[in-house]
Amino acid sequence: MLVNTLGPIELWALSTTPGDTGLTQSALREAGSDEALRRLARIFPSGSALKEIERRKSEQLRRGEIDARLKTGVVDELASELADAHGIGARLLHDDDRVPCRSQRN
Repeated sequence: MLVNTLGPIELWALSTTPGDTGLTQSALREAGSDEALRRLARIFPSGSALKEIERRKSEQLRRGEIDARLKTGVVDELASELADAHGIGARLLHDDDRVPCRSQRN
C-alpha cells in the first residue's frame, strides 16, 4: 500500500483557512512566493499558524489593545518577522544557513 501525504510547503500552498491564507498572502508580499512558502513551512510545519495568531491576539487583548484590525495586525506582524528573520522568524537562522532578510535582498 502506498500512502502519499503532503509536505509542509504543499500544506501552506493549499491552505484555505482565513487566518492562514491572510498570513500566506502577507508573507508572499514580504518575501516572494517560493521563499515565503519555505519560511512558513519551516516555522509552522503543520501548515497552520492559527494557534500562534490566536495566542498573539489574546495577548494583545489582555494588554488592552482592542482594535477591529487586531487579526490583520497580528498576521502582518508575523509576515514581517518571517521576512526579516526576527521574532518567531529568528528560528530561520542557523550558523550555516543564513536567511537573507528583506533589506539584504534586491
